[in-house]
Amino acid sequence: MLRNVTALRGDVILARDGDMGLVVDVYFDDERWSVRHLVVDTGTWFASRVLISPASVESIDWPFRKVHAGLERETVRRSPRG
Repeated sequence: MLRNVTALRGDVILARDGDMGLVVDVYFDDERWSVRHLVVDTGTWFASRVLISPASVESIDWPFRKVHAGLERETVRRSPRG
């Protein structure tokens, strides 16, 4: 099934050890036709926007709008800022 990546905006992204925040944008590589990064607003636990590689996404629960990432929250703290 095809999905529009902009449908990820507003989805909760979950690390292995808790909530990371919300997907607020998707950076797309128009030369390679691939998603380069998910921009995640970490909210109150780490007041910043970070870039998450789509390779870290383990699964997406479309009906419940949850993205499961194979990352720990500490790894997210060290991620590049978006």
